[in-house]
Amino acid sequence: GRCDDAQRAVLAALAIDKRMRQLCRELEVEHLPHPDVGIGVNTSRVIAGNIGSPSRLNYTVLGDGVNLASRLESLTKHYQVPIIVGEQTAAVARNFIYLELDKVRVKGKSTAVRIFQPLGPADQLDPAQRDLADRHHRALALFRARQWASAGDIFRILAAVPSHSRIAEIYLGYISEFTINEPEADWDGAFKLGNK
Repeated sequence: GRCDDAQRAVLAALAIDKRMRQLCRELEVEHLPHPDVGIGVNTSRVIAGNIGSPSRLNYTVLGDGVNLASRLESLTKHYQVPIIVGEQTAAVARNFIYLELDKVRVKGKSTAVRIFQPLGPADQLDPAQRDLADRHHRALALFRARQWASAGDIFRILAAVPSHSRIAEIYLGYISEFTINEPEADWDGAFKLGNK
């Protein structure tokens, strides 16, 4: 079922990330360049099959969900995280702890989607990671409630944590902008995502 598919996809993404980090450490020891890998995971109904003419067939998948997965993959560079999953994936693959990164509005779509970083299986996450996620989500709730100063106080503390510095800096940037230019009254906490 779709739940199992999403579960397996997130597990596979975490396994790839774990192996890539091991490989990067091995390459560093030998002073070799190491690759960066970004993974986007999204759950939706798609068309899958051989598409094209009889002389040139490609097995592929088509649909809005595929486009969003591709956008999520490109966003891993912006947030400097290895994996980003869409809202639907996080909703059905429930055995993980996620960090909600942001809310994005894809070009041509009116509805904003929440995007998440899977931190790991819920039963394997260490207390420090859970605490970090809890503090981040408190700051995110304050940010979305336009409590700029209170959100900023927490994000400044989180910016000192190496694994969290990039996402905290992104929010501190939003906050400094919104402190000067208050967002519109109907602002829904989302930012616009352009083309890849």
